[in-house]
Amino acid sequence: MLKKAWQAWARSFAAIGLGTCVFGCLDRPLCSGEDCQPQTTNQFVVRVPTGGIDKLDLVFMIDNSASMADKQVLLRQAVPVLLGRFVNPLCVGEDEKPNGEVSNAGQCSRGTAEFPPVLDMHIAVISSALGNLGTDNCGGAKHADDKAWLLPLVRSDTALSSWNNSGFLAWDPTGTRNSPSGTRQSEQLRTEFQNLVTAAGETGCGYEASLESWYRFLIAPDPPTTVTFDDQFQVHTSGIDTALIAQRDQFLRSDSLVAVVMLTDENDCSIAWSGQGALVGNLRESTDPSGSGRMPRAMSACQNPSDPCCRPCQRGEVTPPNCVSFEQDPACQQERLTPAEDPVGLRCMQQKRRFGFDFLEPVDKYVQGLTSPTVLSRDGKTQPNPLFVARHGKPQRNRDLVFLAGIVGVPWQDIATADSLTNPSLRYLTARELKDQKRWELILGDPERNLPPTDPHMIESHQPRSGSHPFLPNATIAPTTATSPRADVISGHESPPTRQGEPQYACIYELPAARDCSAMNTSCDCSNADESSARALCQPPTGGPGGKTQYYAKAYPATRVLQVLKGLGDQAVLASICAKQTQSDRPEADPAYGYNAAVDALVNKLRVPLASQCLSRAPSVDEQGQAACVVLEANLGAQCDCSLPGRRPARPSALSLVRQDLVSSSSCGAAGQPSCDTVCGCELSEAKGEALSACRSTADATRQAPGYCYVDPAKGLGDPLLVKDCPATRKKLVRFVGDRTPVPGSFAYMACLGKALD
Repeated sequence: MLKKAWQAWARSFAAIGLGTCVFGCLDRPLCSGEDCQPQTTNQFVVRVPTGGIDKLDLVFMIDNSASMADKQVLLRQAVPVLLGRFVNPLCVGEDEKPNGEVSNAGQCSRGTAEFPPVLDMHIAVISSALGNLGTDNCGGAKHADDKAWLLPLVRSDTALSSWNNSGFLAWDPTGTRNSPSGTRQSEQLRTEFQNLVTAAGETGCGYEASLESWYRFLIAPDPPTTVTFDDQFQVHTSGIDTALIAQRDQFLRSDSLVAVVMLTDENDCSIAWSGQGALVGNLRESTDPSGSGRMPRAMSACQNPSDPCCRPCQRGEVTPPNCVSFEQDPACQQERLTPAEDPVGLRCMQQKRRFGFDFLEPVDKYVQGLTSPTVLSRDGKTQPNPLFVARHGKPQRNRDLVFLAGIVGVPWQDIATADSLTNPSLRYLTARELKDQKRWELILGDPERNLPPTDPHMIESHQPRSGSHPFLPNATIAPTTATSPRADVISGHESPPTRQGEPQYACIYELPAARDCSAMNTSCDCSNADESSARALCQPPTGGPGGKTQYYAKAYPATRVLQVLKGLGDQAVLASICAKQTQSDRPEADPAYGYNAAVDALVNKLRVPLASQCLSRAPSVDEQGQAACVVLEANLGAQCDCSLPGRRPARPSALSLVRQDLVSSSSCGAAGQPSCDTVCGCELSEAKGEALSACRSTADATRQAPGYCYVDPAKGLGDPLLVKDCPATRKKLVRFVGDRTPVPGSFAYMACLGKALD
């Protein structure tokens, strides 16, 4: 049935009609999103989306370094599936599961659409190339620095379409959402989007700033125009890129749902804007007899990078208390690494363990950028976060309307459901399932505690690794001498260390068609005859020595990206860039093909806010039609002002339930997040009397006294027009009224404590 649904929506990608939820539809009131589990207790709490979302702003960060062409082909093939899912959502039954039908402009002959069709969508594509902080080592790449600008504005050599020459695409089938109107034909949007994906290419800088790129485009309050370095490799920034800010301001709406999608086959290398980050491009070892172009060695304590004694081996350093001095440390007998120990391609890998210091931007920065109302400017001052600033007369965005999806280097087997391992389909685990099933320990370990991933395929290493997968047979790390590319079902086998440096693979997958690398440059993984014979990518599926034909593609462990995704908790979507299936007569109809499962995971995550506040199950109500629950706004790491109109301090029993949900959804306590102990909350007033009648009418909600009401027209509670955009099985909702209700930046919760509440 699921396969039929994929076939149907791939065929039905067409222009659509009217209708969106203006209040928002929560499809499961007793739990959170697609992670819903049945509740048997009479005490429960549910997070409530805080407003009707009828706009979607999508940002695709596409790695444009060498070896990405084959991945971009798979993403291009997934574009019709992605857009088709938003344009013609699936039809679902009362159990909220797909029934095998795809809606036609939101209309279903059986069941209801999972959410209203999206009628207003901005789509942006940026690359991972931000240059090399003023050094000249990007390998002579044609597009070494795309500046985090929208691709049509930095690819002057390619004719790329964009709305009103803005650099992004605008889906506007009714012709009423943009001025001038945006794209109205679905086939045109599909083609324009696919052209953007292809235009990313693989001629960018090899130091992929895959995190910093989307941060700079969406969030950085003062992106620099110029980045240089001095004789000591200290980085200096100057100017403010007002052109980039103008692109952001035109693209980003404050009342939209925002999703960032990352496609990268390598770990992030977002070099810091301060300190000696430019050392990453210091490659003078061949001409400088002193070896000053090579990186320093790390002291022995750096075997645990969190050790306070960890620092570089360098003369004249001040020895911290209770630490060994430079002269006494055996690891510092040679001050600098040799060229063999410091290959160019490994400058961004395990820096503190190898060099004694870290010259990349901290991963906490990116978690905070997607969740915090404020961020730091280059001079360290607190500034409003552009993601959460009110724009164009609209209220500011709530933090639970921002998502990050990563299609990155991790074995699909590690993050898929159990049945995906044994049947032809594929479904990725949700963020909550990843936590509950301890998959973060499997793929990431605990970097803060110096604990490696339990899956040895996810260990970053230049040297060959060893070990077996904790629960998968035939997934034991195979030696470099193996001649079968499937000796290890996940990564093929280990590769001999190369002169330029290459980490061992997290995973490999079969290309849809083999590539002849004999006449290609180094972007083809089997172009180097000296190395290809021992690489799993270059060995035929039947086994034997490799040649200049590439049969498989690879990805490296995406450690830093995984840290950010874990830190975002329920706001994250994780998928593998190593496809499960690449051979299919109907790729658009196969849920395991290419990145179709990644699309499914992303849309399933966004379906709740897109379906807004409509309820599938109703709370108990008294004779006056008031809900026997409390609704509250909760904050993390901020003060709750319960003296504001329509509010009072939340009772401890309700806050306890809220805290439990925030913990279970990984919304607090992780790196870059506030402590779970900082939660505070205010209960909102339920409207009564004339205010209740006004709340249940179509009167302007912002002009009413702050509070909320329960709307259920089937029980005579409210105007049916308030739920006209809710699916047939969910025509009831919690309606918030009053200006800034709930307070922007807060979480809204319904807490039911087992009895009628005063």
